[in-house]
Amino acid sequence: MKLYPVVLEHAAQFVDHTPWEVSRDAGLLVRAHGAAWEFYGHAPVVCGVDVYHLEVEAWGAVVEQPRDNGVPPLGPPVLSDLHGIFDLSALDIHKDGRLPLTLEAARLLMRAGAEVRVPMAGPVSIAAGLLGFEPLLIAMITDPDTVREALSVLADQQARLARQWLAEGMAPILYESAGGPPLVSPHAFRSLVAPALRKVFASAPMPCILGGDTALIAEDLLATGPTAVICPAETKQAAFMEQASHRPEIAVRINLPASALVGGDWNKALAALECVVALAHAHPCASVGTGVLSYDADRDFVRRLMAYAENSPFTATC
Repeated sequence: MKLYPVVLEHAAQFVDHTPWEVSRDAGLLVRAHGAAWEFYGHAPVVCGVDVYHLEVEAWGAVVEQPRDNGVPPLGPPVLSDLHGIFDLSALDIHKDGRLPLTLEAARLLMRAGAEVRVPMAGPVSIAAGLLGFEPLLIAMITDPDTVREALSVLADQQARLARQWLAEGMAPILYESAGGPPLVSPHAFRSLVAPALRKVFASAPMPCILGGDTALIAEDLLATGPTAVICPAETKQAAFMEQASHRPEIAVRINLPASALVGGDWNKALAALECVVALAHAHPCASVGTGVLSYDADRDFVRRLMAYAENSPFTATC
């Protein structure tokens, strides 16, 4: 079974630049992700670094330059309340923020033969970036109707944006890890987040990357209609996969814990790999992945583990 690395900021390691520099230069973005793809042969190649920030930045937020090789963080919120979401202008991938940069880089990576996905942020992740997470969580409790309406507006925005990407021959992928437990309760996910996600996927089917303790919301998440999801390392993976077994048409990538890929402990990595492979064998459309690799992840260790996964049978269960 193949093991797929998830490469975002890690791609910058291949060109001796910081994730910040790579994220803001189309040429570096192509070189970095192209070199990582040549090394790992992974799919998909997600054309980005700070994948939650593109839309929020295009609507006026500031992405700050970190001092190290971490993911560039967002600066202070740009909206004082939820009502500002209703006044947002429609984005255009040809002219707003770094969306044109992403389009240019994605085109070049596709021409090189990579299976490319362009990143989009989910409605909750955008709302949190514009407003701040604490105010959004408070509003989910004190004013759920306005939150529901605001997320619906953002879902419309993202559905429109997805159609733009598709019109350019680009396949999008939705990142929405701000929308689930432990940050958002299962009840809030069901009543506020899920309707917005359904609206996006009904307009433009695509994978949904939602991390966290998603076993608590697995049934509701799968019912929103994504083409693929992840089974995060931080949840009860067996419980998540039991729910996923009822939706065999939805692809699932089961992620290794990050701890399996740090420290160079080969036996620990193999034990973790054996667990996720055993779960993957029980689903007709499952694969295994690393989760997002850190900038300084040991590329040779990762590739060695990939080769082992592909060439060695696993029989143990966890």
